[in-house]
Amino acid sequence: TVKAALNSPLKLNGSVAVLFGKKGLISAEYGYTNYKGMYYADKQSGSSNSYSTENGDISSMTNANSTIKIGGEYKITDNFAVRAGFAYITPTQNERAEKISYINTARTDMDILVNKGSSYFNAGFGYRDSDWYFDIAYSYHRLNETFYAFNASNVKPADITTNNNNIILTVGLRF
Repeated sequence: TVKAALNSPLKLNGSVAVLFGKKGLISAEYGYTNYKGMYYADKQSGSSNSYSTENGDISSMTNANSTIKIGGEYKITDNFAVRAGFAYITPTQNERAEKISYINTARTDMDILVNKGSSYFNAGFGYRDSDWYFDIAYSYHRLNETFYAFNASNVKPADITTNNNNIILTVGLRF
C-alpha cells in the first residue's frame, strides 16, 4: 500500500505595531498562504506521480490566500482599556472549485459551498486589577459563499451571506 503525505502550503506572516506612550497601540498584520502549493506525495519516495489527479485538483481549485488584520487598544486609565479590530480573509477556493466524485467514493451528494471571503469586526473593553480581570467583547463575522446544488450547468448557484454575532465575556483570577 502507498502511504501519502500532504505537504502543507507556504505561509508568510508579517506585522507592525505603533505604540503611543503607555496609553495605546495600533497594529497591523498581513498573512499569505499559497494553497496552490499543497500536494500529495508518497511518504517513502517523496514522489507525487501517484497523485497527479489529486494534485491537479488542488492546484486548479485553490487560491493563494491573504489575511489582513488591523487593531488597536487605548488605556483610558491604568486599569481600564478599550479595543477594536478588523480582519478580512480572501477565499481559499477559486471560481473553478467544484465537488468531484471519484470512482471509489460512497458519497452521492453533489452540493458544494465555495467560499467568497470573510470579514470580522471586534470591539470591547476590559478592566485589570492586581488580583482579577474581566473583558467583554462584541464579535461580528460575515461569511460570503456561493452554493452550487449540483454539478449541472442548468442549476443557477445561490449567493449566501452568513452573519454571526457573539458577545464574549471573560473573567479571571490571578493567584
